[in-house]
Amino acid sequence: MGDYSRDTFELTNVMHQVATGDAVTDARHYVGVRLQQAVPVLDADWNELEDIRRIDAQINLKHYFGDGIPSDNSGFQIGPVTADNDFTINAGMAMVSGMLVFNEVTGLTYTGQDTAFGVTMNALEPPPAGIRDDLIYLDVWHEELGPTGIDRTDERLTNPNIGIETARRIERRWLVRVEPGVSDISGIPQEPGHA
Repeated sequence: MGDYSRDTFELTNVMHQVATGDAVTDARHYVGVRLQQAVPVLDADWNELEDIRRIDAQINLKHYFGDGIPSDNSGFQIGPVTADNDFTINAGMAMVSGMLVFNEVTGLTYTGQDTAFGVTMNALEPPPAGIRDDLIYLDVWHEELGPTGIDRTDERLTNPNIGIETARRIERRWLVRVEPGVSDISGIPQEPGHA
């Protein structure tokens, strides 16, 4: 994580409580941040404004639009391949818990996520005998990025005019995952911050 003075959104806002389930003591319904004359601007103020806007939009999309694929789109549709223990993942878009995700990779396969996204996917194994139901689902989360010093980096975030990083970025990430022998998603433990 970057070096931030504090997280006032997490400390004060009811939207943080609604979005994460974490209790906020004396939660307020803040919907904006106003800059005053002759006072310092802190990273916490800027970041709180960003969190208010992002989480407000995400909550609205989640509760009023829901999850799914647009009618003119086949994004993330699963299809067959000729290789054993693999499948295709269609390019396109999907809404997951108020977060719009895009698969821009044409011809992506389950095992191809290793190369495309730099992750290690669990190998798919056939059932020992007979048939088995497997659950295939889309996992979505946010991840902080900077030019150096963290797991995932983007060197383009270093400002070439001054030679240093200025602000971190939050990237929406996704992977198609498989749970062998599972037919109900409610039994899969959800990692914090994942949908």
